[in-house]
Amino acid sequence: MRFRRRPPPVITDVPMSPAEERRHRERVYAALMVVHLVGLLVGGLLYLKAWGVGLALIILTGPLPWVAVVLANDPVHRRSRRRRTDPGEVSEPPGKGITDT
Repeated sequence: MRFRRRPPPVITDVPMSPAEERRHRERVYAALMVVHLVGLLVGGLLYLKAWGVGLALIILTGPLPWVAVVLANDPVHRRSRRRRTDPGEVSEPPGKGITDT
């Protein structure tokens, strides 16, 4: 009977601590809100000179607060749920992990 060893966990697979995760979410929120405020300011100024570009910028940055809240409330570990595999690794059907030789 031959047993396959599981590969050791990679340091990049270790989840963030709750404090690090919260800080990351706060940074994402702050960055999106800065982009929103700058976009509204520039869009408002452009609206006076080139109304089409200014209006487009205001419309594009309008939903950013909603996007910022949604991203800030979504835990990081939920976004990276995909399992990382080696490109050369062949997956086996369930129940076939141990083989007799």
